[in-house]
Amino acid sequence: MWKQADEQMAQRFYVPGYKGMLPFFISGSDLDLLENRESVELNERQLLEGILYGLYEFDKNPKPWHEKEDRHTLTYLLDFLSSGFKFETPESLILDCAAGIRERNGSPASRIVLLNGIDLVPFIEDKK
Repeated sequence: MWKQADEQMAQRFYVPGYKGMLPFFISGSDLDLLENRESVELNERQLLEGILYGLYEFDKNPKPWHEKEDRHTLTYLLDFLSSGFKFETPESLILDCAAGIRERNGSPASRIVLLNGIDLVPFIEDKK
């Protein structure tokens, strides 16, 4: 789910002043709540998984709300959240998130995260 960041959300998720869209990976009971038009408390893990999943769409099948300059914000958040969750390597980040998504949502969603990981790992490692 891509969600428009207002000032409160931008501050909550470490990008004050950001006005773009943020991707959240919603599944399980939270997805049921959304489908019933009930509110869901968004969290950092959903954002981390959402970036790993959502960058595939962003790069391969962009939508009108995907602004090219927003990719930098998403990769910054990926690096920031990875540190916050204490992943020791980019590979462990990708594999851990892909495994969790596979357990909850099956192989197709997990595959997308792994495909993104192939493109993201060199970028993340270049920044260190």
